[in-house]
Amino acid sequence: MAILRYTTTAIVHIGAGIVLALDASQVSARSHALATVEGKKGLYRTTKPVQFKVGEKLGFESKPDKVTLAGLEAEKAAKAAGEDGVQ
Repeated sequence: MAILRYTTTAIVHIGAGIVLALDASQVSARSHALATVEGKKGLYRTTKPVQFKVGEKLGFESKPDKVTLAGLEAEKAAKAAGEDGVQ
């Protein structure tokens, strides 16, 4: 399954048990609340709730719930609007 990529547009809270694709700095800051997913390089399962600030890029293994989606912008939509958000 393809990773669904988003950018946070608000502070986003992710509950335990969600599989995310994160960069090294994101993993380092949240290592206490993440576990690596065996056989899937770069994917981490949240073991405790975690929070992400505005502007962070996240990848989800499955579609986020509606509450989480409210604070996310899909990567394709962000690219379509251009780097500065002006169409």
